[in-house]
Amino acid sequence: MSWTSLMVVLDAGPDSGRRLALAVELARAFEARLIGVAGVVSTPPILTDPWFGGGLSPEVLETFRNLADEELASLSVAFAEATAGLSAEWRGQIGHPADVVTRESRAADVIIMGRRSPLCDSRAPDPGDVLLAAGRPVLVVPPRPVRSPLAAPAVLAWSEQAEARRAAALALPLLRHAG
Repeated sequence: MSWTSLMVVLDAGPDSGRRLALAVELARAFEARLIGVAGVVSTPPILTDPWFGGGLSPEVLETFRNLADEELASLSVAFAEATAGLSAEWRGQIGHPADVVTRESRAADVIIMGRRSPLCDSRAPDPGDVLLAAGRPVLVVPPRPVRSPLAAPAVLAWSEQAEARRAAALALPLLRHAG
């Protein structure tokens, strides 16, 4: 088994660019297609909270929708610039980030994402939500990776459980590239 399609989750956080660079490096190493995905909520949750006051004017809703569209456009441009020369596809959408990533994850062998973001859940997906719902392996990248996982030492924690066997089998493509 080899990874032929990788998905990288992008957001407006400061670590998104490093995650994208690592995903590009992995896509080149695996000669895989790279899918960029992002979900942006067009209305902050506090403004739709019924305890906050309920309704919003059409102008306010349009402003938030425009901000979400601008954020997606900016992420799309960054993805296109970083993936020049690669087989790549962008799938940014308006919607709750974890839901967007989960829905789009069907197209990928592995999802590359950051840890829980200081941005709220409406701006960046929680890896736990994606892990439980996507049905795909998730590679959680630290905010400032010090080195690539390629040719680096690897540690495999093991127990004689079905979950451990499945995790090890799904990680074999990356483990083959480990030092």
